[in-house]
Amino acid sequence: ATDPVAVVALLKELGAPATLSVLIESESLLNDGIAYALFLSILDVVAKTDSPTMPMIVGTVIYSSVVGIVVGVVAGVICLRLMAHIWNDSAMEVCLAISLVWGVFLVGD
Repeated sequence: ATDPVAVVALLKELGAPATLSVLIESESLLNDGIAYALFLSILDVVAKTDSPTMPMIVGTVIYSSVVGIVVGVVAGVICLRLMAHIWNDSAMEVCLAISLVWGVFLVGD
Protein backbone atom coordinates (compact mmCIF):
# COMPACT_ATOMS: atom_id res chain seq x y z
CA ALA A 1 0.00 0.00 0.00
CA THR A 2 1.20 3.47 -0.79
CA ASP A 3 0.56 6.62 1.14
CA PRO A 4 -1.64 8.86 -1.02
CA VAL A 5 -0.39 11.99 0.74
CA ALA A 6 3.20 11.20 -0.24
CA VAL A 7 2.17 10.34 -3.80
CA VAL A 8 0.19 13.56 -4.20
CA ALA A 9 3.09 15.60 -2.78
CA LEU A 10 5.44 13.92 -5.25
CA LEU A 11 3.05 14.60 -8.12
CA LYS A 12 2.94 18.30 -7.18
CA GLU A 13 6.75 18.43 -7.16
CA LEU A 14 6.88 16.83 -10.59
CA GLY A 15 4.25 19.21 -11.96
CA ALA A 16 1.72 16.50 -12.79
CA PRO A 17 -1.82 17.58 -13.70
CA ALA A 18 -4.12 18.35 -10.77
CA THR A 19 -6.69 15.88 -12.10
CA LEU A 20 -4.25 13.03 -11.44
CA SER A 21 -3.86 14.13 -7.81
CA VAL A 22 -7.62 14.36 -7.39
CA LEU A 23 -8.03 10.89 -8.89
CA ILE A 24 -5.50 9.37 -6.49
CA GLU A 25 -7.01 11.12 -3.45
CA SER A 26 -10.53 10.08 -4.48
CA GLU A 27 -9.52 6.46 -4.97
CA SER A 28 -7.92 6.43 -1.54
CA LEU A 29 -11.06 7.87 0.09
CA LEU A 30 -13.26 5.38 -1.75
CA ASN A 31 -11.11 2.45 -0.60
CA ASP A 32 -11.20 3.67 3.00
CA GLY A 33 -14.97 4.14 2.86
CA ILE A 34 -15.57 0.69 1.43
CA ALA A 35 -13.31 -0.93 4.02
CA TYR A 36 -15.13 0.88 6.83
CA ALA A 37 -18.56 -0.08 5.46
CA LEU A 38 -17.53 -3.73 5.10
CA PHE A 39 -16.12 -3.79 8.62
CA LEU A 40 -19.29 -2.32 10.11
CA SER A 41 -21.51 -4.68 8.13
CA ILE A 42 -19.56 -7.76 9.19
CA LEU A 43 -19.45 -6.53 12.78
CA ASP A 44 -23.23 -6.01 12.72
CA VAL A 45 -23.92 -9.52 11.42
CA VAL A 46 -21.49 -11.15 13.86
CA ALA A 47 -22.93 -9.23 16.82
CA LYS A 48 -26.54 -10.18 15.99
CA THR A 49 -26.16 -13.89 15.26
CA ASP A 50 -24.27 -16.83 16.68
CA SER A 51 -23.49 -18.35 13.29
CA PRO A 52 -23.18 -15.71 10.57
CA THR A 53 -23.33 -16.90 6.98
CA MET A 54 -21.93 -15.36 3.83
CA PRO A 55 -25.40 -14.53 2.42
CA MET A 56 -26.21 -12.64 5.63
CA ILE A 57 -23.02 -10.61 5.32
CA VAL A 58 -23.54 -9.91 1.62
CA GLY A 59 -27.16 -8.92 2.24
CA THR A 60 -26.13 -6.53 4.99
CA VAL A 61 -23.44 -4.97 2.80
CA ILE A 62 -25.86 -4.50 -0.11
CA TYR A 63 -28.57 -3.08 2.16
CA SER A 64 -26.11 -0.65 3.78
CA SER A 65 -24.78 0.43 0.40
CA VAL A 66 -28.20 1.07 -1.12
CA VAL A 67 -29.51 2.93 1.93
CA GLY A 68 -26.28 4.95 2.12
CA ILE A 69 -26.56 5.99 -1.51
CA VAL A 70 -30.23 6.97 -1.14
CA VAL A 71 -29.60 8.99 2.04
CA GLY A 72 -26.56 10.65 0.44
CA VAL A 73 -28.43 11.65 -2.71
CA VAL A 74 -31.38 13.02 -0.71
CA ALA A 75 -29.02 14.99 1.55
CA GLY A 76 -27.12 16.30 -1.48
CA VAL A 77 -30.31 17.54 -3.11
CA ILE A 78 -31.38 19.21 0.13
CA CYS A 79 -27.95 20.84 0.46
CA LEU A 80 -28.04 22.12 -3.13
CA ARG A 81 -31.50 23.60 -2.65
CA LEU A 82 -30.47 25.31 0.58
CA MET A 83 -27.26 26.64 -0.96
CA ALA A 84 -29.23 28.11 -3.85
CA HIS A 85 -30.62 30.64 -1.36
CA ILE A 86 -27.20 31.68 -0.05
CA TRP A 87 -25.44 34.40 -2.06
CA ASN A 88 -21.75 35.23 -1.60
CA ASP A 89 -21.48 33.93 1.96
CA SER A 90 -18.78 31.29 1.88
CA ALA A 91 -18.75 30.84 5.66
CA MET A 92 -22.46 29.97 5.63
CA GLU A 93 -21.96 27.55 2.72
CA VAL A 94 -19.14 25.77 4.55
CA CYS A 95 -21.16 25.59 7.78
CA LEU A 96 -24.16 24.21 5.89
CA ALA A 97 -22.08 21.60 4.08
CA ILE A 98 -20.30 20.44 7.25
CA SER A 99 -23.55 20.34 9.22
CA LEU A 100 -25.30 18.31 6.53
CA VAL A 101 -22.39 15.87 6.22
CA TRP A 102 -22.29 15.42 9.99
CA GLY A 103 -26.08 14.99 10.15
CA VAL A 104 -26.05 12.36 7.39
CA PHE A 105 -23.26 10.53 9.20
CA LEU A 106 -25.32 10.48 12.41
CA VAL A 107 -28.39 9.22 10.55
CA GLY A 108 -26.37 6.55 8.76
CA ASP A 109 -24.56 5.43 11.86
